[in-house]
Amino acid sequence: MNIIKTEIPFIVEAKTTDCNNRKNRNITYHFMESAHPTCLDKEELLQAQLKACQRLLRLPYEEENDKDIIENEIIELSQVLNVMRNYRRTSVMINRT
Repeated sequence: MNIIKTEIPFIVEAKTTDCNNRKNRNITYHFMESAHPTCLDKEELLQAQLKACQRLLRLPYEEENDKDIIENEIIELSQVLNVMRNYRRTSVMINRT
């Protein structure tokens, strides 16, 4: 498979949105266009979301509380990734015994 150098290196883009409710802002994700089909497992998708939030954190914020929302999302994604990795390790160890 040929991968084009000009291809966007990020799989997922994150944005803060309010959905017409300023008090309930959240993060939405958008898959970027790609020159080749992307197949991701759950862990890879969570990692892509985490990287997208980390990039979003470096940008200017639209609202005052956006930084807190993004930081909370990063914490939640990190926790889910850790649980998945620990579960995978534990289940592998149990299967070996």
